[in-house]
Amino acid sequence: HKRCAIITDRDDEDAANCDQPPRGLAAVENEYVRVFSTATTFEKALAVEGMLPALRAAAEELNARTLIDALDTGDLDQIAERTLAIADNRSKGRFAQVLSKHVHTATDMPGYLSEAIDWVCQ
Repeated sequence: HKRCAIITDRDDEDAANCDQPPRGLAAVENEYVRVFSTATTFEKALAVEGMLPALRAAAEELNARTLIDALDTGDLDQIAERTLAIADNRSKGRFAQVLSKHVHTATDMPGYLSEAIDWVCQ
């Protein structure tokens, strides 16, 4: 059997519930399915120094000029905003698919993502 990691955010929930999977997803968890989440918007959480190479590769593949320009500035807040805008504009699912092809270039990533990858690869 293969494992499936559900990666999501909690940006529309009360932060007090952070010890449980969001949006009722606890019901789908089992030995093969696990939920990993962040308290902030998923795309904004990606704007950390170690993710910049992966974000740049994804932006180039998607021809996302405004994200490339933001990456050129090095301003993480601007990168976070542009990452969310590009994901919204191109479809969050498509953005995640393209980014997943380049995540191997990341030198660091948000903890919930590295936990999800580690869990799936066990």
